Amino acid sequence: MDISSPQFRESIICMDGEIVRPRIRTIAQAEALTPRANILVHKDNSVDEYYIPRMLGGIVKEYLKSGGTGNNPAFSALRLDDVGISIGRDSRSTAGNQSITSVGFRPSAVIFLSSDRDVGRTGFSVGFDNGTIHYSMFKLTSNGQIYTSVNESIYFEASAGNYIQGYISTMLVDGFTFTWVLTGAALAAYFIWLAIP
Repeated sequence: MDISSPQFRESIICMDGEIVRPRIRTIAQAEALTPRANILVHKDNSVDEYYIPRMLGGIVKEYLKSGGTGNNPAFSALRLDDVGISIGRDSRSTAGNQSITSVGFRPSAVIFLSSDRDVGRTGFSVGFDNGTIHYSMFKLTSNGQIYTSVNESIYFEASAGNYIQGYISTMLVDGFTFTWVLTGAALAAYFIWLAIP
């Protein structure tokens, strides 16, 4: 969108705070003062000059972030700590559904690391899940081989013929539901998860 268009002026809203810099009253004054286009335009077409990066050229992969109380907003790259992540751990030894809640948001994807605490078991699992796609890479204790799966995000084997596997069946407002399938003797899979909003 052209910065000089009325649509641009209407779509950019100035974030007022404790601004001590003098206000520029018209678009023409702003254009005469600076070629940097370091301005935010009010709906009434008055503008403020801020020390933010150039808007005319278009800033790729950067977002306007609040500077907090008393500070000006600024463009910068989006970071995971800007949107929040959640890390947790749990275990499971039976088939069925397990609800993981108190995540703090509805995840868009979850990363899993899983293993067993018992000495002598060398299997592990690494998985990725968005509620629709369930991928994992895992090492079997029985033969030491590494495999991949496109059906579950956790796959853990205690011994030949005894394994537990699962995937996210539902994303919740505050977490997710994990569906487990147990084959053979009961065993416990211990897992760590990282949820991304």
